[in-house]
Amino acid sequence: MPNLYLLKHFPWLTPEEELLLEDQIRRRAAGLYEQAGLPREAAVCWAEAGEWERASRLYLQAGDLRQAALILLDGEQYTDALSLYLIWEAELPSADLAGQVEALLGQAACHLLGVEQPGGVGGVLDGATGRAAYRRARRLLEEVHPWPPPAGMWEGLSRAWGVLGAYGERIGRFDLMLMGNERALAWWGTSEGRGRLLRAFLRGARSFDDRLLSARIEQQLAELEAQPPRPAWHAEREAIEAAGFREKVHDVLHFTNQAQREVWERLAGLEDQPEVDAYLRTLAPEGMIYIPPGAFLMGSPDDDAEADADEKPQHEFRLAGYYIDRCPVTNAQYRRFIEAGGYGRAEYWGEAQAAGRWANGMYNDYFSGARAQPGYWENANYNGDQQPVVGVSWWEALAYARWAGKMLPSEAHWEKAAAWDAAAKRRRKYPWGDVWDEKAADWGRKREGALPVGSLPAGASASGVLDMVGGVWEWCSTRSRNEQGKDYTYPYQPEDGREQLAGGDNVVRVVRGASWWHDDPRVMRCGCRRGLYPRSGDDNWGFRCITPHAFSPLHAES
Repeated sequence: MPNLYLLKHFPWLTPEEELLLEDQIRRRAAGLYEQAGLPREAAVCWAEAGEWERASRLYLQAGDLRQAALILLDGEQYTDALSLYLIWEAELPSADLAGQVEALLGQAACHLLGVEQPGGVGGVLDGATGRAAYRRARRLLEEVHPWPPPAGMWEGLSRAWGVLGAYGERIGRFDLMLMGNERALAWWGTSEGRGRLLRAFLRGARSFDDRLLSARIEQQLAELEAQPPRPAWHAEREAIEAAGFREKVHDVLHFTNQAQREVWERLAGLEDQPEVDAYLRTLAPEGMIYIPPGAFLMGSPDDDAEADADEKPQHEFRLAGYYIDRCPVTNAQYRRFIEAGGYGRAEYWGEAQAAGRWANGMYNDYFSGARAQPGYWENANYNGDQQPVVGVSWWEALAYARWAGKMLPSEAHWEKAAAWDAAAKRRRKYPWGDVWDEKAADWGRKREGALPVGSLPAGASASGVLDMVGGVWEWCSTRSRNEQGKDYTYPYQPEDGREQLAGGDNVVRVVRGASWWHDDPRVMRCGCRRGLYPRSGDDNWGFRCITPHAFSPLHAES
């Protein structure tokens, strides 16, 4: 293709002179890039000028073994390219499937193409060795990682099959070019990389002068380019999905690696993004509800005559997105913790052990001594499967939450889920609204025990969370008072020490929500705060959990 710039400014040049001038420009640019300490940019220019070895040395200087080997392969420097491919293969991590396949196919191409050159047979280049490297690459693709790929391997296998397509193009194997590119596109059909893969496929089709295939790919490219651009967050969604889920359970508790968690946290920090919120709701663990990110009004307003002083001042506080249990933890759920040996697992009881409340697989209750189940566990008034578990201390609630892969909510997490109406951008006095409704809460029944969770759907909060008031008081992670008797007042500040999990019997913890025992609607307000010693565990105290939990720093000392 003629150089349009040169045609415009130097129309008298002959084609030979134009090529010579272009070469001089590339070499001059390469030298300037080297002087500026930009080895990659210089390597590109030297490669375009046909200086393959010099370009390869610059890629090595930049630490890019792959590109250093590839540039020599393009320049038909097969022996030197083979040496680099062997070094690259030895340095690749076992998890880099695409890299391993490319290193092996690069070796195969060096051997197979090198022996076709005059005098190429013998020495380090050998056709049989090349075919063996090719078979190793195919074994990686088809035996170690069969097609279709399992969840979590899609992206890596797609890249690896694309490498096979490029290999087929290089050595003149149409069947390999076709199969590799088609399989590479099979998953990437909904990804940001589809255009790149289609262009590689088109180049391969044209190299074999297949006009029908080229026309089909060109049509797909045209259709792709005509589509509106996809939101940037879709790539992050695909990163989560591509990594897969443990036990085939599609939720945030079954992520396979930390990278998924980090991507999730970025998405959970995007405010006013309904599509993102809708996707994150699909990752809600069973029985949990997603609370989108954003600010809310925490605390009771000044004109609330029923509010205590510790509920004020009302202030704005911002939280990232999180999941919260729709209902308090039930006896049936807590029983699974007991049966899994939860009381005997020291990793769940670190703070309790430090406070002298756990030892040798038993919780040391302040009132009744060592036990491995909640108080009231044998009492028929309280132990129905769907009743909220009661008689649990703060340490027992914390241990259960850890076993479940969750955490106790801070009082900010609890209050936002109970009081905030995100659609109306306003706070509710009660979870269901601003007017007291005696049929919306489990209250005023004294010693009868709590109703089964979820019995009163009329009491749902704007987010759809149930039983936030009435039923049981719910433990929060937050300190109400520290060891020295200092009260943690509003405004809520998680960095001031109130979110320390360490502490003994004298560290008072926040409870929220009132219980079935109370007959005063005043304590059923979303803003009502109370504090209890963590050793407490009466018949109307329970808890619910959130996930994930992200305070920074979570265990900081005040």
